[in-house]
Amino acid sequence: MKIVTSTLFLLMAGAGSVLCVIIVFIQETFGSITEDLGALGVFLGVGLFLGTIVYGKFGQKLPRIHTMFACFTLCGIGISAFAIYAERNPVFAVSALIIMFVGAAGAPILTCTNTLIHTLVPDEVRGRIFSSLEAVMHLAFILFMFIAAYMNKYHSQGSILLASGIVFIASGVAGRALTRKKTI
Repeated sequence: MKIVTSTLFLLMAGAGSVLCVIIVFIQETFGSITEDLGALGVFLGVGLFLGTIVYGKFGQKLPRIHTMFACFTLCGIGISAFAIYAERNPVFAVSALIIMFVGAAGAPILTCTNTLIHTLVPDEVRGRIFSSLEAVMHLAFILFMFIAAYMNKYHSQGSILLASGIVFIASGVAGRALTRKKTI
């Protein structure tokens, strides 16, 4: 259960830090107020949908813990690639594909965590577990949104996105190394 809690904390911490700066980053990089932001949001949603479908069809036989950490690594690669690429040469189509990749890579993380909770937690305490996990997730989101906002005083949005991507990569690699013998 520690793995699930840690995974959800890291996921929401990353989401909070990315969300805090990506809106202004996209607006400044692409030179539009809402058009590119909304379109990239759609591509993220399409990626999440496709990632869920593909994982549901082909990924169920893979070990869930290993899948979660592989997806963390892939998300980090995508976020880092987006930060580097969009800051230097913002072509919308390429950025949209990168964002869609991030969504597709991130989708299995939530599917795996939900499956692990239902597998590992007895029925009589499941409600308390879910509410506790929600509290942990919201705390991580708010805390890291605040940290990213503070860091934005001293660093560019692109560098904060890149740092978030690197943390995702490091979390995925470290998580995989620490859980290499787990087969759930």
